[in-house]
Amino acid sequence: MKTIDDITDNLAGAQIFSTLDANCGFWQIPLDDESSKLLTFNTPYGRYRFLRLPFGINSASEIFQRIMTDMFSDIEGVEVLVDDILIYGPSESVHDQRLKQVLERCREKCIKLNPDKCHIRQTQVTYMGHIVSTEGLKPDPKKIEAITKMPTPQSKKGVQQFLGMVNYLGKFIPNLTEKSAPIRVLLEKDVAWHWDDKKEASFKALKEAVTNAPVLKYYDVSKPVKLSVDASQAGTGAVLLQNGHPVAYASKAFTDAQTRYAQIEKELAAIVFGLSSQHRYSNLRFSTEPRDALVVNGSGLTLNCSSQLSNGIVIEWYKDGNKISYSDSIYYSLLSSGALQIMPRTPVSLLTGDFYCTTSLKNSLEDTIRSRSARVTLATLGEVRSPFGVTVYPGDTARFECEVNGTVPKVTTWLKDGQLIDLTEERYASRYTLLPSGALEIRDVREGDAGRYRCKVESPLLPNERRRSNSAGLVVMTEPAPARRPEDLAFLVAPGPSPIEALIGSTITLEAATTEPATLEWYKGEKKINMQGDHYRRLGQGSLQITNLGEIDTGIYRVVATSKLDHSTVERGVRVVVQVPPIFLDEPTNRYARLGTTEVLQCTVYGIPTPTIKWKKNGIDVDVAEDFYRIDDRGGLEISGLQEEDSGIYQCLASNLRGNIQSTAELIVLPDGKLNHLLPLERGIYSSYRTLIISNSIHMKHLYGQSLIKFSKSIASINSIRSK
Repeated sequence: MKTIDDITDNLAGAQIFSTLDANCGFWQIPLDDESSKLLTFNTPYGRYRFLRLPFGINSASEIFQRIMTDMFSDIEGVEVLVDDILIYGPSESVHDQRLKQVLERCREKCIKLNPDKCHIRQTQVTYMGHIVSTEGLKPDPKKIEAITKMPTPQSKKGVQQFLGMVNYLGKFIPNLTEKSAPIRVLLEKDVAWHWDDKKEASFKALKEAVTNAPVLKYYDVSKPVKLSVDASQAGTGAVLLQNGHPVAYASKAFTDAQTRYAQIEKELAAIVFGLSSQHRYSNLRFSTEPRDALVVNGSGLTLNCSSQLSNGIVIEWYKDGNKISYSDSIYYSLLSSGALQIMPRTPVSLLTGDFYCTTSLKNSLEDTIRSRSARVTLATLGEVRSPFGVTVYPGDTARFECEVNGTVPKVTTWLKDGQLIDLTEERYASRYTLLPSGALEIRDVREGDAGRYRCKVESPLLPNERRRSNSAGLVVMTEPAPARRPEDLAFLVAPGPSPIEALIGSTITLEAATTEPATLEWYKGEKKINMQGDHYRRLGQGSLQITNLGEIDTGIYRVVATSKLDHSTVERGVRVVVQVPPIFLDEPTNRYARLGTTEVLQCTVYGIPTPTIKWKKNGIDVDVAEDFYRIDDRGGLEISGLQEEDSGIYQCLASNLRGNIQSTAELIVLPDGKLNHLLPLERGIYSSYRTLIISNSIHMKHLYGQSLIKFSKSIASINSIRSK
């Protein structure tokens, strides 16, 4: 989920604003049939289910945010936070053009807006509890009024409520930790309630600070950044400045152990906190990355890619490892948001493949990070493999296959003698089963089932295409089945022998049916499967459906068929492997190292099958054939004999059959001799301290990103830092 800070980072230079509100936002998202059934609820008048996304579901906000973000991500100057849409521009003409695009998109996607909450073409608007204006960011006066009218707290709960509201506006309040320290004491364990003059003064000071909150300027990546930090007895604070104007304040209370630090240690803790709290303004990372897509031939496609910072960023796209050129191509276009637009009627060879994007700062092009890869596949319905004719005795099971080799989700229907078979009708529902593969299974066959059967395949993605198979006959013998069949009991269909590989969380069906009446039982290993729960479900004569696959479902599954005629048995088995997309157990972290030492950038990844790991430095593959590079058993990159040129942005990229992920970290190798005069300090916070006091005037890439932070004086006189 985005935050208001993620949005305001991109507002530098904005002059005109509009806000739109999606009316009853969640209810505008229709649910598919499977999801709708999961949202069934009981009432005194019967059971009902939601047909649209309801409020109160844990994942509803994330689902709605993703849909809204995808809907408007290709329009520049548009930010969406749940159901609130912000449109901005450097001039009225640019703003109006963007607003028109948004309104047309809302009409196209049937998004209804609430006119009472829409504000058009303003120099300042209220957005998510803040005032967004041409001057910068200000707190909403209603929020300020709510705080100033709060009565004096009478309990710990009252203190928590007050500090919670104040902390929401904490980025506007300098030295918040120090000002709130007397009140925060009341929240400590085993502290008796006592409200005295000192706490009352702190209470009033916080109200005054909120009332006089400064206007914060929007962060501009093209301007130099100045970080000022300070430490007091109670905590530490930091402010990020551009051209002398505050961009953001941050503060943090010291723990009980930190309050006993020497003052120099507190100042060093303030430096570390300042860098970590403001790293978002210089941390080069993706806010959206491309995702796999199915595309219809002749249609266009937009692959999203955007950086956390929108200004001063260079985004490039690659297809199958080759850089895409926009200047001489009529098929590709780079949108202002960073997304790649593939034009309609693009040849299939240019439309499909593996795509990824890279991003870097304009003033530091050698520092590049890469997104995950997205596979674009052509949507095809494929060809139908017609079923074969079947001859059976009454009471047997008949089965007709309908195999399609397309790439799109399909809908299969069956016809008997040219008439559509309605499987919801009572005469069909008890004996006819349409299996997930598209096959039609008929149990307890009767003479009336004889006829010509054919399947029809369609897809909602390709409404103008459909496939029909040739018809196949079902012949039902008129004489009774012999007590002993000429052939042995056999499977019409059974799983195996090849293993079945499926994604975790998905649903699979192990189809099984026999030539003659039989009882089919399923086993996992040697244990019989209980069909009473929701996880396992029997379909048709004896097919096994497993829903919401977990890793525990990996194993050998056996189906044992016992003939109802002579009690003979036959069995088949198959191995099911549940695959897991790669996930990070241990990611590389930003760090510094001494010249000539050995450093290991951790990268532990879990997945099934085991993910392959490769490393990049500044966007270029690391050559592990070099003597000084080695990938250890857990996937970490070991660099020996560090040199200054080893500094850079390192990316760990992991992939398996089910996906690919990437994580980025910066390694800074300090020049020789820069640490010789440092005190032998051991606490973890001194890593940043040692980096900072290299010289009296330094430009450094701090440990949390790529932006240059200038400390204009020595460590002893950095703005507002009291040092011993």
